[in-house]
Amino acid sequence: MIKKRLYLIIAIAIAFILLTVAYFAVIAPLLEETNENEKIDLLEGEVMGSATTILMFNQVERANIQSIEVHNEFGGYTFYYDDEKKDFFFKDYLNSPYSKEMISSLVTDAGFPTIVERIAENTDNLEEYGLSEKDNPAYYILTTRNNKTHKVYIGNMTVTGGGYYARYEGRDAIYVVPASIKGTILSPVSNLMSAMLFLPLSQTDYFAVKDFILAKNEKAFVKITSETKTKKDSNGNEYEDFVSYKMLYPAEYNVSSNYDNLLQTFMECYGTSVEYLGKDDETISDKILEKYNLKNPAFELFFEHKGIKNDILISKQNDDGTYYAYSLLFNIICVMDEQTFSFLEWDLLDFVDKPILQYSINDVSSITVNSKGFEETFLLYVSDGETTTNPVTGTTTTKKNLQVKLKSTDKYIQNPDDFRQFYMGLLTTNIVTYASEKDPSKLDCLATIKVLTRDGKRHEFSFYPYESLRCLYTLNGKGEFYVLKTTVEKLISDAQKLVKGEPVKYQ
Repeated sequence: MIKKRLYLIIAIAIAFILLTVAYFAVIAPLLEETNENEKIDLLEGEVMGSATTILMFNQVERANIQSIEVHNEFGGYTFYYDDEKKDFFFKDYLNSPYSKEMISSLVTDAGFPTIVERIAENTDNLEEYGLSEKDNPAYYILTTRNNKTHKVYIGNMTVTGGGYYARYEGRDAIYVVPASIKGTILSPVSNLMSAMLFLPLSQTDYFAVKDFILAKNEKAFVKITSETKTKKDSNGNEYEDFVSYKMLYPAEYNVSSNYDNLLQTFMECYGTSVEYLGKDDETISDKILEKYNLKNPAFELFFEHKGIKNDILISKQNDDGTYYAYSLLFNIICVMDEQTFSFLEWDLLDFVDKPILQYSINDVSSITVNSKGFEETFLLYVSDGETTTNPVTGTTTTKKNLQVKLKSTDKYIQNPDDFRQFYMGLLTTNIVTYASEKDPSKLDCLATIKVLTRDGKRHEFSFYPYESLRCLYTLNGKGEFYVLKTTVEKLISDAQKLVKGEPVKYQ
């Protein structure tokens, strides 16, 4: 048994030795010969980008690009680096917002000239590839920061659609380059732009939009502005602190939270595509505007933010729910989706908050109530009272003492809490919806309430019954909506109780 195992081991060893000798004597030379046959011969100027990738010329990274000049069926463009401004721009489109992603693709397609295949080492039959002079092929010229240039011609698409025929100027060879150049080097300049109508607002200052105006069918629909105060941070840098939104048109109604949500969408407000891009000094023609239903726009949006004025013309809604929008700031026409521009279809009531008054009682100087057979002015005086400190947070709160004087008698109301109840009723007087009768001259006035705030603002609310339960409500003489008649009657009754010294409960 032991002798048989020994013979087996010896036989295996001999076989291993024979195979090793055979490998180095026969197989290894064959493999070496095969590798020699597969060795890639480079033409002058070609370089290896990797073990298997050939480049038409040495890669030019973005940091070394001075310009990329493109000429194609759409006219072409020049993307260049401005030494003074230390940034890239498009010639003749200095204000246009280009897409960072598309520029990255452009730099790769032009500066990393991958060869899919070298199909010929002579250029005797350029017409076959769409590269002859009479074919007027597209081309690009890449210039480096040290003033070296590379010019590449682009011809027809290959039969398989996997790439385009190309030729490097001065080199006797025909290549196939990747099909990705269709979206950059072979595209219009508009394809490289971001579908942006205005500079995006930021989380820290979106509220600082001034003079937001929305017009419909060339008529003003709503105008809102932002009231802010300039403050300084701990480093002495100035910033705008939000105070409130103020509606300027059609009346000084309170502004709904919908408006704040609308402005927040402006932080990421991009279209789906760029349809047309005008040059810096170009006035877009009526023909182009008509093509996109913008000569007589269905909507116009205007607002100012951080000193930049934005004027945007918007078409009627297209059949697919989108809109065309033209930014005068960027001279660009974009496609905007329905969701992004949903506010265009809002009713006025969507911009208006339901409560007719939203002032703290401490900010009110006087309230005058005028009704048939009754008129009184309540003068409000507020002083600081007891101060308490929260043991957990450490914050202090100062209680406000309220005194209310009747102007007619020059006497104070004995119980200011009764007046607070009356004021609560005023704060909870809400708009219901649009009034069917909007001409107060045709109606008798049930009551007028005038509110004067400590900062000098005056608000005059008038109520005109036109149905058994409804009152047209006007603010400083302008009205669109109605409130419940019973609510107004309760306010009049409570005001009368205050004068008589009777208790008041707002509900």
